[in-house]
Amino acid sequence: MNISEIRAKYPQYSDISDGDLVKALHTKYYSDMPYQDFERKVFAQTPAKIGVEGMPEAVKEASKEFGAASKFAIGGAGAINRFAMRLKQLSGKALTPDEIRGLKEYEALNQASNAAVAGDIGMNVLSTAIPATAAQAGATGIAAHVVPRFLAPTLGAAATGAAITGATEPVMEGESAAGKMLLGAAGSAAGDVLLRGGARLVQPIRQSPQVKKLLSEGIVPTPGQAAGAKSFVGRFEQRLESLPILGDIITKGRTRAIDELNQAAVNASLPNKMRIHSIGRKAIEEAKDIFDDAYRAALTGKEVPVSASKLQGIVNAVKNDPDVFMTDEAEKNLGKLAQQLVKRIPASGKMSGEAAKAADSWLGGIAATYNRSGNASDRELGSAILGLQKEWRSALSAAIPELSSVDSKYAAFLRVQRAAGTTGSKQGIFSPEALQSAVRAMDKSRGGFASGKSVMQELSEPAVDVLGKSVADSGTAGRALVGVGLLGAGGMANEYYGGPGYLTALAAAPLLYSRAGSRYMTGSLVPGQQPLAELLRGAAPYASQIGRAATNAPK
Repeated sequence: MNISEIRAKYPQYSDISDGDLVKALHTKYYSDMPYQDFERKVFAQTPAKIGVEGMPEAVKEASKEFGAASKFAIGGAGAINRFAMRLKQLSGKALTPDEIRGLKEYEALNQASNAAVAGDIGMNVLSTAIPATAAQAGATGIAAHVVPRFLAPTLGAAATGAAITGATEPVMEGESAAGKMLLGAAGSAAGDVLLRGGARLVQPIRQSPQVKKLLSEGIVPTPGQAAGAKSFVGRFEQRLESLPILGDIITKGRTRAIDELNQAAVNASLPNKMRIHSIGRKAIEEAKDIFDDAYRAALTGKEVPVSASKLQGIVNAVKNDPDVFMTDEAEKNLGKLAQQLVKRIPASGKMSGEAAKAADSWLGGIAATYNRSGNASDRELGSAILGLQKEWRSALSAAIPELSSVDSKYAAFLRVQRAAGTTGSKQGIFSPEALQSAVRAMDKSRGGFASGKSVMQELSEPAVDVLGKSVADSGTAGRALVGVGLLGAGGMANEYYGGPGYLTALAAAPLLYSRAGSRYMTGSLVPGQQPLAELLRGAAPYASQIGRAATNAPK
């Protein structure tokens, strides 16, 4: 019978205390039993734990009176207390019983409250983050000389986590410094892997400056091209390209990037922010029409001063161009062309804008005729006439300021046009190397690139670095489409019958070589994708410290 049952049986004694009631009952009915045993039975008491043994329950009971903020603050104080106790141990001094009791009190509070654990971890990280992240950066640099670069941050995090743990976590009876340091290393490594892995999931391939430039121009390289030809991904992609079906899909992706380069190069050279959607010879012809319209609009209603001596100077500049080789017969033909151009100049030495444009179109038409020839010397003459047309336009621009912007764009277009006409350019679709060669050949410095980079140079250099030098053989479109269907069907069948997972991964690989898949891989599929990945990468060292603190926080 306990006190509750006694009160229910004897309600008439409600005006006296529990103690007096129990004593009276013992005297009257249970005097043969020792009073202490009777009292324990009535009040259902158990022997009270005292000292360190009873402290956890006492702390847990007392913590019920605290709010979450108070528990958080006490947890933070516990972290500072542990730092102080560890410093004392490292100085060679043993902890006193009171100090050990204090550590156990904080441990008991952490066991009773998640808020206290959060405060402990938060204060731990706040107190060590700056030196720890600096040390981790140094350890990562050292590790990069020992292990592959992608493993270096994890190894640096583990080494730093072990060192910081050894310096801040006190070692109690039954514990070892090595065990705690191992836990700290594991927690730090896990934090690094978690955030860097998340960043890699958000953006599998980081953008180099060259890849950034191409993406800004609407050119999307394949995953292997974006990672770099010398990277593991780049080398692996090149090996896969030799496989049937899958190789065709990869080649299609690489060819798509070349097509985008061609379109971007033409559009970058057009005046008035004009855009076209064609590639190859059709794009070149459309661009010529756009330039013709731009020159016509700028020249209409204007008068242009032109002299025969100035024209002869233009012809001499073309003949002396070290990048233009002409036979004696071609030089004579160029001279005849110049004479006919002189005849177009009125005696007054001033041409109307319309007449100047007609002369310009006449030169362009003759150049196109020679450039279509199968004879190499004829094509060289065609290039020389294009040079004459460029110089002619430059002379017009000097007289009419409105033509300056169009003329500067035309200079860039001539490089694209030259690339489209080089040997190996299929149907006017040029390779990155052909574009770079054209830029170098037509650069006015003649000793390399000019100090001020032109639009085409800024595009040709990253294109060669990322996309390679040649135009891939695109293979048969039908064959590639059949391959996609077969791989997709094979992947679904493999999943249905529970086959090896790598076969499904192989079946899904063509998605990576679509434009959307390649954009996802480089972090350019949706706005914010790359900034989010950079944020996760930047936070990885701090996540390492959280992992270290969490693994050793008293729980």
